[in-house]
Amino acid sequence: MKIAILCPRSPRLHYGGLENYALRLAEKLAKEGESAEIFSTSKEPGEYWLGKTKIREFTAFSPNESYFFSLSLFEALKKTDFDLIYSTGYNNFLTIIALLAKKKKQKLVIGMNLGGEN
Repeated sequence: MKIAILCPRSPRLHYGGLENYALRLAEKLAKEGESAEIFSTSKEPGEYWLGKTKIREFTAFSPNESYFFSLSLFEALKKTDFDLIYSTGYNNFLTIIALLAKKKKQKLVIGMNLGGEN
């Protein structure tokens, strides 16, 4: 199964609640044989690897630390063929992006947590 994990800030640059959670979840899924990538936002966007986890970073409009909107992330997500989109946290605009980008054949999971163990 191919899984896209949406995280507001990049776990490459930040190691906090959701960032830590998204990275640990991707690593756990990889150990179980699943393919997971993290889609996040950054002021220095690009594609990076943290261990065996691919992180795709996109530019974003974020007026503060709580709200992140990224048109480039939305456009990239629409072009993917992931089986499942997992949006970490319910309180950011990336969840709305996931709802709008999701195809009929894709499943969407919205995590109600703000960090912690996966």
